[in-house]
This record gives sequence, structure tokens and C-alpha cells, in this order.
Amino acid sequence: VAGVVAGSRKRKTNAIPGVAIATALMPPVCTAGFGLATGDWATFLGALYLFFINAFFISLATYLLALWLKFPKKAKLNEEQGARVRQTVIAFAVIVTIPSGLIMWGVLDRLKTERGIRNLINAEFRRDDRQAFRWTLSNEDGRTLLKIYTFGAPISFEEEQRLRRVKNEFGLSSLDMKIYKMNVSPSEFKNITGEFEASLVDGLRALSEVDQNRSEELEELRNALADLTKKTDPLEAFAMEVTDRYSTVEAAEWRPPTTSEGAEASTENTVLSVKFKPEAAEAERVRDLRAIGRTLAERWPKRGLTAVEEKQENAVTEPAQ
Repeated sequence: VAGVVAGSRKRKTNAIPGVAIATALMPPVCTAGFGLATGDWATFLGALYLFFINAFFISLATYLLALWLKFPKKAKLNEEQGARVRQTVIAFAVIVTIPSGLIMWGVLDRLKTERGIRNLINAEFRRDDRQAFRWTLSNEDGRTLLKIYTFGAPISFEEEQRLRRVKNEFGLSSLDMKIYKMNVSPSEFKNITGEFEASLVDGLRALSEVDQNRSEELEELRNALADLTKKTDPLEAFAMEVTDRYSTVEAAEWRPPTTSEGAEASTENTVLSVKFKPEAAEAERVRDLRAIGRTLAERWPKRGLTAVEEKQENAVTEPAQ
């Protein structure tokens, strides 16, 4: 279909039909090659059949679309020949489709049966004193036999007959059922269940501890990365330098500039907020803040960086000019 649409345009291209071929025809060919290499004939034949029906319906869709778009015909057929061609195409399409319909029906029937078996086991065999740990399907004497393996409390003959009747309510009337009991007493079953629950709790606790340790390690890595960023970023390094260089400074931190209403005017950190020690005199704060501003202007003359005092009352501002 993609190839016909592309071919109907004035500008010809092979990109669209190439994609169609790659998605519809290449995967079955690759799967068939894998089945042939491993000797899995079911996979090989199934992939070949998929390739065949894909190729056929691609050809059929191309033919129908070419008729709809009124492509010029290479040869004109009379009514008898046209009817014969149509009948042949329809018959071939039906023959090709029948196996795929049978395969789909078999898959749906198998899924329905497996769902019924799981529902039966969950409803009738999963109890405090009994568990079903395995089930299988096998063909014996032309009948499908469901084998269920249990351990725990024994199943009496009357209860087994009841289970045979109950299985019909789960859509399993076509199956014969046989129950195999492992040699495990109820007390042993309770011990096994208790040990399993204990081991499960221990496993969950261990997983929780591992998760907690990973969270702590991740937090340590984040802190280490933040410290490394501060050491490698020139501005962050300058903030640390200010704290070490000036005895009146208690801390220094970069932040975005704010408007008169207190809102952030930019997302870029261009203001160095300097927090002085409480015992620092006003003259010392003004002197050191101006010195910091001059240093900013010398190192980054085009950045418009500013140093301000963090204290709200009588704050001193020294822009880098």
C-alpha cells in the first residue's frame, strides 16, 4: 500500500515501500533463519507461513489500491478472464486465511484453558493447610489429562470427586483430572510455610537495608558532587575565598538579583550575598564590601556582578563597576 501511494506521486521514492518491506517481511525471514539454524521446525514453518501470508496480502492490497487509484492496465481482460482472475484471487485468499484462523482459534482455546486451570487452583487448592505447586497437561489415550501436584492436607475420595465436578464450572469439562499428593504431612507443611514466610521477611528486610544503604550512598555522592562543583566553579571558589580572606565575613553565597518587591529578577546568580559577623564594625563592613566589589569588577568586568550585605537593616551594596 505504501509503495502504491508513493508510486502515485510525481516525485518517485523508494523510502516508504522500503520501510514497509523491512517491517512486514524481514522479521519473518529472520525468524525462519533462526528456526532453521536451531533445528526448530515449528518456528521455521510458522515464520515461513507468516512471510507467505504477509507477502500475499501486501500484493492483494497493492492490486486493490491500484484499481482504486485507476492506474493504467498493462493488458485488458474480457469479462470471462476477469471473472476467472477474481475467483482465483478470492479462493487463494480463503485458502491462505484458513490456517491462520485455525492457529488463532487454537491459541485462544489454550489461553482459555490455562486461565480456567489457574482459577480452579486458586479457588480450590490454595488453602492454609494445602497448596498446589505445579500442574501439567498431557495427552493420554486421545484425552487431555490435567495433572495437579499438591502437598499438605490429604484429599479424600469424596473431595476428589467433588473437585472433578467443580472443574466443569471453570470451563474444563473436556479435561480429565488427576491429583498427585506429595508425601508431606500438615505439620510439615505448616513448618515449610513458616520457614518460607520467615525467609521472605528476611529477604525483604535485607532488600530494605540495601535500598537504605544505596540512598545514603547516593546522598553522599550528591554532596560530594556539590562540593566539587563549588571548588571547580570560579564564582563558587571566589565565594569561598571571600570567607577565608576577610576576617569580618561569616559566609558568602551567590543568588539571583531581586526586584524592589522582593521577587527574583533573573535566574542567573549574579549577586554575592555577604553575611558579616555580628561583632564586625560598620566601617569594617563597608570597607570589606567595597574591596569585594572591586575584586569582582577586576576579575569579571563584563558580568555585572554585585556584592551586597545580607543584613536587612542598613545594608550596604557595592556593585562591580
